[in-house]
Amino acid sequence: INACYYAVITLNVSIFFMLRAGGETRSTLIIDSGFIWLFVIPVAIALSQTLRPPMVLFYLMLQSTELLKFLLGSWFFRRGRWIRNLT
Repeated sequence: INACYYAVITLNVSIFFMLRAGGETRSTLIIDSGFIWLFVIPVAIALSQTLRPPMVLFYLMLQSTELLKFLLGSWFFRRGRWIRNLT
């Protein structure tokens, strides 16, 4: 499952590091921590309580949230507000 999502996870990490290097730490906090606490964990709780899927399918469903995280990260990246002169 991780091998299937490896490209998306790598792109997410690259976007986050570029945003941080440009000086935009707030958006990376929103994308990384906020997304996990406000979306992934509630989805995991809802899936575990309602559908009760097998563990492999459960993990696949949770890893698929990386695609949404990628879309959110690329939106922050394309806005261009993260580019700041830090010197």
